Amino acid sequence: MINDQFNYIYENDPQLKQVLGSEVEGLSLEEKYQIMNAYMKGGGVQGLLADEDNEGLDEEEAKEIESQFLEIYQGDAKLREVLQG
Repeated sequence: MINDQFNYIYENDPQLKQVLGSEVEGLSLEEKYQIMNAYMKGGGVQGLLADEDNEGLDEEEAKEIESQFLEIYQGDAKLREVLQG
């Protein structure tokens, strides 16, 4: 879900593409979430640039990521198989 939302924003905002460049390939889920959060709170790229100094997730953000991961995990048998070894 986070990946889909991030990709949608990235693909539809040329200014965001310019700021992030090709760095998006190596971004973790947490990094994508942080970028989306700053982007949405600040009204686009300006919010992202203003939020560069903030690091880490707050408790609410961490719970949201955990919830989304659980949803993905429960719905993807292959992911469960890989993570369980």
